[in-house]
Amino acid sequence: MGSMYMGSDEELIFDTPSESHLNEIADIQHGKDSDDVYYLSHEFRSPEADVIFQSSDKVKFHLFKKELAILSGGFPPAELVSDPKEIVKLPEGAVVLNTLFAFTRPQRYPDLHDLEIEGLVELGDVAEKYEVYPAIMACKIIMRMKISAHPLEVFVYAAKYDYLDLLDATAPSVLGTPLLELDGLELPRKFFTAWLRYLDALEPLRKVWINTIRMASQDPDGCDRGCYDSQSTLFDRLVIQMQNKTVLLEASHKQCSACSRDMTFESKFKLFPRHKFTASAIEKVYSTFPKFSTFLF
Repeated sequence: MGSMYMGSDEELIFDTPSESHLNEIADIQHGKDSDDVYYLSHEFRSPEADVIFQSSDKVKFHLFKKELAILSGGFPPAELVSDPKEIVKLPEGAVVLNTLFAFTRPQRYPDLHDLEIEGLVELGDVAEKYEVYPAIMACKIIMRMKISAHPLEVFVYAAKYDYLDLLDATAPSVLGTPLLELDGLELPRKFFTAWLRYLDALEPLRKVWINTIRMASQDPDGCDRGCYDSQSTLFDRLVIQMQNKTVLLEASHKQCSACSRDMTFESKFKLFPRHKFTASAIEKVYSTFPKFSTFLF
């Protein structure tokens, strides 16, 4: 086991380099002593750099204080270093720091689209911690793109850093998540309380939605109760689509669990012309849909 030191967040970090993931971003170096082995970043290795950071897994990054001062606001240890050979140890791993430091240079920034959600969350946390502004904005943009695939992760991220616009965009996709699961995500208490109020506010909309569906489902070939239950379940999955009426109509395809009736809006237009859903009716539901952030205050 390698050396141990205390990270800035009071978490114990062990220096145990793993060549499997480090070789892609750094190469091994040998110091003056035979047991002095470390890694040097491929990208950040300029001999003219005036500050050296070392990750928890012993990768060194050579950076410039001037660039850090322009594009970030959370690297005070760099300002305290007068000797460019002095090493500033950070508690984060090399992979996330390698991506983070790429946002501290006046260059094209990394493309984060293919980053897995775990890596994106980690990068977002580190970017917020060290106030690397370009990385913060990039993470927020990509988080918005991942709402449909990872709503809970995005919701927790948005709550953690008070991104109200991202919370509003994500909250509908979290509907249907058991309260115990939400409570286990360690959200700040004000967000959990706001969520309970948000659910209460949605109930009138749910009833209007289901009653309208129920009316449209009443015919000799339908089963009424089963169709009603199917739409009750579907409501949670469709709320977010209210922002786009066209997507709403296309996304509402579902079969009744009891009678296997096609619950698509478009088929209702054909089967039940007296109860078809007009654009104005859908727009009315959307206009009364509450934003989650309104329940935080």
